[in-house]
Amino acid sequence: MAISYPISFPTINNKSIIQKMTMRLVHSVAMTESPYTYKQQTHDFGGSRWEAEITIRPLTESEGKEFSAFLAALKGRKGTFTVGNPLHTATTPSDIDTSSLKNKGSTNIALDNVSATPLTAGDHFSINNKLYMALETVAGSSTSTTIDITPPLREDVSSGTSAITDNPVGTWRLTDNEIEWDISRSAHYSFTIACVEALT
Repeated sequence: MAISYPISFPTINNKSIIQKMTMRLVHSVAMTESPYTYKQQTHDFGGSRWEAEITIRPLTESEGKEFSAFLAALKGRKGTFTVGNPLHTATTPSDIDTSSLKNKGSTNIALDNVSATPLTAGDHFSINNKLYMALETVAGSSTSTTIDITPPLREDVSSGTSAITDNPVGTWRLTDNEIEWDISRSAHYSFTIACVEALT
């Protein structure tokens, strides 16, 4: 069977194998500073992306072979995969308000049925496998509620699309074409990978 991207990040026995994950959000903001007065000027170019380093728990030989096959299948920076913050698990999705502006690049979005899924500032959610963060707390409400988000919407969102809050994921690619892993004398495999949000 041909491999189709994005590939889902592997689990073992339906459990996460992520031991540690460093996530960062990088913004394309330029700054100049006067060498005399130290006054600063900034310019926001509007770009931002997720970056991460993921450390996998020690894996047995069979588990390590499975994970190394996953990495090899990505073919370096060519392929993409989906993964999210392993601690962000909520309940049910909220629908995108059909009357809201949902254009690519928007930094806010309106949600329906937030009463079922109140959001707290810092919560992650995904739309079409793109990962976002709520920048403000949204109390329960049966009406449409607009929230500020980051990063900006990656694509136009069609009516009826859901904002997934239960195990939200983003789409990523490796930062390097070279993959490697450590093998210890105790027959355990160790992996750490660096990745960035896959943007097109």
